[in-house]
Parts: sequence; C-alpha cells; structure tokens
Amino acid sequence: MYTNIKHIVYFLFVFYFGIVTSFSQKKAETNPVKTTRSNDTTLVKTADTTRTDSIPLTREYLEDNIKHKALDYVYNDFEKEQVTLYNQAELYYKDMELKAGQIIIDYKKNLAYAKGIIDSTGAYVQKPVFKQGNQQSEQDSLIYNFKTEKALIYRSKTEQQGVYILGELT
Repeated sequence: MYTNIKHIVYFLFVFYFGIVTSFSQKKAETNPVKTTRSNDTTLVKTADTTRTDSIPLTREYLEDNIKHKALDYVYNDFEKEQVTLYNQAELYYKDMELKAGQIIIDYKKNLAYAKGIIDSTGAYVQKPVFKQGNQQSEQDSLIYNFKTEKALIYRSKTEQQGVYILGELT
C-alpha cells in the first residue's frame, strides 16, 4: 500500500506541474507585450509593433454562387482549388446552365471545362449542353469564364429560328 501511495503522489505532482507549465507557455505565446529590463533595473513593458505582411491579401469573388451536382461523384481538390463532377454533371451560375458528362470547375482561374464521356461501347455520350438565357447549344466541349461570362465552344450545334447552325470554334 505504501508503494502505491508513493506512485500516486509522484503521478499527481508530475501531472500538476505539466499543466501549470503548459498553461504558462500558452499564456506567454498569446500575450504580445514584451517585458525588458532597462538600465536602472526596472521592468519596462513594450508592445510588439512588427507586422507580418505589409500587403493585404485581396481575393476577388464571383457575383453569385455556383451550384453543381453529379450522379457518380463530386471530387474536391483543395490544393488545386478544383472540383470535378462526373456522369450527368450539372452546373448552374446566374442565368447559365451547363450539363455534361464531366465538368471541371477551376476556382483559381474562374473557369469551367465541360466535355462528354465515353461509355462502355466506346461512344462519345453526354455531350455538353450549354444554356444561357433563351439560347441553347450542344457541343463537343467548352470552356466557360465566370468573370467575363463568355465561353469558348468547340463544334457547337444550335438552332435559331428554325435554322441549324454548326460551328467548329465559337
């Protein structure tokens, strides 16, 4: 019994001393005031006036939220600041709708890349369908810029007033 009490007291002493030391270190890290001794041995408190960065970080934001969904998966790559949507992917931004087999949203460049996917038979399916306002077009692939709200469209097919329009690059 005597040896157990000795171990218990030793454990409590180490535990208490560890908590007090840890608390005092945290308090010293959060306190920006430094204490120094002057020539006449009195303590003088000085505030830390150094700045970590002289240029403020400005981040430009889009005017509206980007809503998206996909059937198979939505993959967020936080290092590249990209989202990949696969199989029946849909993207909505303001009055723009984009549906495709695969959509990659690049938040760093404010771009969306859309293309179809190849199914098990080798056919190119789920080609991107781009709709903005009352205009709709189907294409092989496209790149959409969220800032300028313009798109670069490859091999588009659209109908306007009963006329079918085909374009290599629009």
